[in-house]
Amino acid sequence: MKDFSLPANTLNSHPGFVPGLKYSYPGVFTVINRFDGAYANNIYFGFVHLSNGILKNLYFTIDGGFISGATVRIGLYTIKNGLPDKKLFSTGITITSNGEKQVNLNLPIQSGWYAIAYYTTDAQRIPTVIAHGMGNIAYLYGLASDGILRTSLCYAYPTNTTLPDTFVSASYTANNFDRSPVVYFEY
Repeated sequence: MKDFSLPANTLNSHPGFVPGLKYSYPGVFTVINRFDGAYANNIYFGFVHLSNGILKNLYFTIDGGFISGATVRIGLYTIKNGLPDKKLFSTGITITSNGEKQVNLNLPIQSGWYAIAYYTTDAQRIPTVIAHGMGNIAYLYGLASDGILRTSLCYAYPTNTTLPDTFVSASYTANNFDRSPVVYFEY
């Protein structure tokens, strides 16, 4: 059993990631499998706090009903003023089958908050998180309470483009969407 106690005079926000386990962004939500056309041409940002180390892999799962030839783009962004800012990594994956998709990173990470980006050119059936009866989740993302249920930030995004090097939220239309794709990671 891992000892999660902290030495005296130590402040630590996370006891550490266990090698071989997969993690996703925090929140209060239920996980469901849902096919939803609103996934196409939207960029989603889920927020995670990472500790110093090597981010090995990002994952997502296509769970039936895949659209052959669709592209899913995954990225990692720094955070500035509570919003995604500079892209650290991105890649596009052409979908040819159902199942778990793995993106190899081996990216050195400094302790702090990051945004994991997800974008697809076509709707895919994937596990999602849904803000079902959550109240004002906007507070978790540093936003003013607007009474809208959210699981991540969601913006309309141009069809079949790469992820931006710098994300400027004012350049895109924010969408109020109560569910978002699950992207998970491994340290």
